[in-house]
Amino acid sequence: MTDTTTSTLSQASGKAEQDSDMELRNQFMTDVELAAVDDEHLKNTTVRNLIWKNVTVTVKDYKTKEPKAILDDLSGVVEAGEICALMGPSGCGKTTLLNVLAHRIAAAKATVTGETLVNGSNPPMKAFRDMSSYVEQEDALIGSLTVQETLNFAARLAHKSSLTKTERMRRIRGLLESFGLRNQAHTIIGTPIQKGISGGQKRRVSVASQLITGPKLLFLDEPTSGLDSAASWEVMSFVKEVAKRNNQAYTNLLHPRFICLIS
Repeated sequence: MTDTTTSTLSQASGKAEQDSDMELRNQFMTDVELAAVDDEHLKNTTVRNLIWKNVTVTVKDYKTKEPKAILDDLSGVVEAGEICALMGPSGCGKTTLLNVLAHRIAAAKATVTGETLVNGSNPPMKAFRDMSSYVEQEDALIGSLTVQETLNFAARLAHKSSLTKTERMRRIRGLLESFGLRNQAHTIIGTPIQKGISGGQKRRVSVASQLITGPKLLFLDEPTSGLDSAASWEVMSFVKEVAKRNNQAYTNLLHPRFICLIS
């Protein structure tokens, strides 16, 4: 092989490597740009705060048949960009208060008094539903679906035909990035006979699936339930970062031992 041929092959190889590097760089920049666009649906510019005043919940005592206060004259506020933790021992009414704030049924045959305000006013129920979302304590995920398929299912269920496929995939890509799930996008959730993602990752998928609609208020019922300290820290770190970056207001029910996770 002549020196000229060797030089030509070397130049061709070098150009191929440069083209490959440029392609990877362009793909990376595209991913970054798409992630930035996807994050836009989470940006909060409308909800300044969530306020509750003099909230009291009473039920009829099972034994005495007399009114019994589960919650008594509670007031508080969550500003945009903040996470509020509802804490206390078992049976003190944490879930009841969370349900009141989320405009859910507080308790069976309960009487609720007081005010729950958004930006100082009481929005209609439909408007409140549109601006808020609720993450259940138990993961309601389909084990045979992958992480990406789960988010796609949630998006199509919530938006039906109101989102284009391009916009839907942009939101999914952004949420996968925001919650550190990009590498698990094509991994199944997991079933009793087929291993999938970890418990902490499942909780992140549950939160992400509720953010697909772009809520400005998010209510989380014990998002660290059943997780060890490392997985709990992981979940809350992502939740805190997303809330702060997008100026959203989150109300979170936590056990006392997890207070350090939101500090």
